[in-house]
Amino acid sequence: FTFVAIAEGHLKDLPHLLRKDLLATIKASWGTSMAFLPIEYLCFRGLPLSLRVLAMNFIDIAWGAIISFVAHRNRKKHVA
Repeated sequence: FTFVAIAEGHLKDLPHLLRKDLLATIKASWGTSMAFLPIEYLCFRGLPLSLRVLAMNFIDIAWGAIISFVAHRNRKKHVA
C-alpha cells in the first residue's frame, strides 16, 4: 500500500486507504492464493520442468490482476 500510494501520488491519503482497503485486499489475497493452490499443485506435479515457469507466470499475472482490482475498485478517479 505504501509503495502504490507513493507511486500514484496519494501518500497523504495513505491512512484512509489503509483503513478502507487493507482488510479487503488481504481477504482477496488469501482467497486468491487458496483458489490457485490446486492449480499450482497440478502445475508442479504434472508439467515438465521446462513449462513450470511459464505456467506459474500466467498464474502470477492472474493473481496480480485480481489483487489490483480489489485494491483499486473503490477509489475515486482523478482527472488530471
